[in-house]
Amino acid sequence: MGLSVIPHDVFVAYGIDEALSQSQPHGSGHIHHTFCVKTLERNYIFQCINQKIFPDVDALMENLFHVTCYITNCSTLKNSTLRFFKTINGGSYYTDCQGEYWRVMEMIPYAVTYDKALSAEMAFEAGKILGKFHFLLRNFPSKELHIILPGFHQLEVRWHDFILAMKKAKPERLREAGNLIQSITSVSIDEIAFSNKIYHSATPRRVVHNDPKINNVLFDQHLKGICMIDLDTVMPGSYLHDFGDALRTTANPFEEDEPDISLIQFDSNLLKAYCEGYLPHLKNVLTNDEIDGLPHAPAHMTFIIGLRFLTDYLNEDVYFRIDHSKHNLQRAKAQFALYHDFVMREKEIKRIIHSLIN
Repeated sequence: MGLSVIPHDVFVAYGIDEALSQSQPHGSGHIHHTFCVKTLERNYIFQCINQKIFPDVDALMENLFHVTCYITNCSTLKNSTLRFFKTINGGSYYTDCQGEYWRVMEMIPYAVTYDKALSAEMAFEAGKILGKFHFLLRNFPSKELHIILPGFHQLEVRWHDFILAMKKAKPERLREAGNLIQSITSVSIDEIAFSNKIYHSATPRRVVHNDPKINNVLFDQHLKGICMIDLDTVMPGSYLHDFGDALRTTANPFEEDEPDISLIQFDSNLLKAYCEGYLPHLKNVLTNDEIDGLPHAPAHMTFIIGLRFLTDYLNEDVYFRIDHSKHNLQRAKAQFALYHDFVMREKEIKRIIHSLIN
């Protein structure tokens, strides 16, 4: 998918006059092609959905409309969630003449995203927004949502994909990743055991975002949190996945692909601030097992994301967008450096969490 402009028929499908609009590429997401479209009346976000990642677009869009409408109905706050538009024919998305799928949502005025937390106050706001998101959806019937990406955070599934990738990988890529492969294999058993606890039948299935990294939180011009965005992966899951992945990015002051891994460590002030924003909303919702799992959740999710980057590198970069041939390997090395820091300082994380919950 190599799009640089929005096809004319997409504007027609949504009843927007292309001649009176200005459009340009928008955002830094790995998956979809996104455009900002400005008109005299309103600004929009147009997205061309990546069909390779999300083949069941009907199920995807049904989830999005279901969840966003639910949040709108149970929240008194303006812009508590994204607003999606239907086509003039009532469709939740539009298929253009090239067979590409398009959806349109309202662009919230003066709202911005960031790839890193700029301050503890900003980390607090990000935690507050995810906490509100979870709280508002705490009574949503999760069984009504489609499973868009089966096994998305299930480490046994990701590990199986990794093993297959190693068997098929080109020798030069295996050599480049050799040291990293050895280091993660030694800890994989413990991480798979942690994952199995999350997926145990007795563990409650929550409605969760599944990709709540810092750049999926929308902020206003005063760096106050507005709402969660990029809701494609909203489906039944675990609070531990969301909490862990959020801290993977929010408490990490370095880029996701930081080349100098010797520098990488999480910022305890950012982590504490995030927890201060998040936990008050959920402290009376979380089970004891979930509370016990929170301290290891950042390490666990960092392990999973690092494994996904490494697997994609071995598969010759078929999933994530890359800027150079070793980009996914560079990302994987950075993530596993962060993973080891989370593990080494897990007692510190536990003290912070328990001080806020108790």
